[in-house]
Amino acid sequence: MLLAEALEVVVPDIDPALASSSACSRVLDAGRGLGGDAVAAYIECRADPDDDRTDLLACFLSPADPRPALPRATEGGPNDGWSLAASVQRARRTSGSSLHGNSPLIWLEFDDAGSTGAATAPPSVCVCLEPSYLARNRYQVDNFDCEAMATTAAGLAAVDEATAGAVMRCIRMLPPRARAIHLSFMRARVGNTTKLYERIPLRGVTGYLEEIGWNGDQAALRGLLEWRQADDDFVHVDISIERGLVLPRLGLAFPRTDGLRFDLHIFAGLAQRALSQEAAERVMEAGSSWVRTEPGVRSGGGWTHIAHRWIDQKVVLDEGRFELKLYLAVRPLPFLLGALATAGGL
Repeated sequence: MLLAEALEVVVPDIDPALASSSACSRVLDAGRGLGGDAVAAYIECRADPDDDRTDLLACFLSPADPRPALPRATEGGPNDGWSLAASVQRARRTSGSSLHGNSPLIWLEFDDAGSTGAATAPPSVCVCLEPSYLARNRYQVDNFDCEAMATTAAGLAAVDEATAGAVMRCIRMLPPRARAIHLSFMRARVGNTTKLYERIPLRGVTGYLEEIGWNGDQAALRGLLEWRQADDDFVHVDISIERGLVLPRLGLAFPRTDGLRFDLHIFAGLAQRALSQEAAERVMEAGSSWVRTEPGVRSGGGWTHIAHRWIDQKVVLDEGRFELKLYLAVRPLPFLLGALATAGGL
């Protein structure tokens, strides 16, 4: 089952509280342009009822060029998202590159599902820096190639020297047990922000951010982190960098409890900071309904039409405001079975 087919199954189940019908149509249009190598997706929805932006993130395990499904006329210059994706994929399949055999996947992100002409809109490109990302025992083995991988990716993206230096500084300053997971080049956005997504022990987050020069709202950050006190908790931190500066805008994602496809405890903790009670209740029901409908099966039936779904959550802290995002995950079952058999699980 192709990802585009899985999206056709599950997107109609998205409640309007998460994405309007027009946003869902844009997601489907973008999905139809992905080709056969895309294996999983996130549909990124804003929980704010007044914000209908809905992004599509598509995952590619294969190092093949992701562009063949596109008409040649849609290709841009050497620095657009499609060209960058092709360059990264070439490095992933080229012996001697630091990405070869180390970077297990890339993501392509379509802001607001490409808005118009979504199936051919240039994406932002996210490169996985964690070799163990697909393993059951992920993060257990030191990644000594992380800096080399990030250097290669930054070179392909032609980021400015100051930003490349800031990325390396952030990686080198990571506290014990922390990992750099993804490096993203936001080609589809004004400003060409570079983002570093990291996994950090919760109790080390504030000290780490201070070390790398983050000057955002410390009080709001502390209030959010104090809600998760356990010593062994980790938080995923999404750092934005432009022209060598770590920006005040900061994303924080709290991993789901094992076995929960929509962690309502995490939702409650984030929603009380970002939403009114009425909006929180509406979004909670919409998310719960979406995961309850699994498995999604076409009217034609058949096991090939089942798609696994769950919800991850992130809150963005920007100028004292909290923005809550829900990531509706879609993974066709054949990919799930293949991954469990060959990579030890996701």
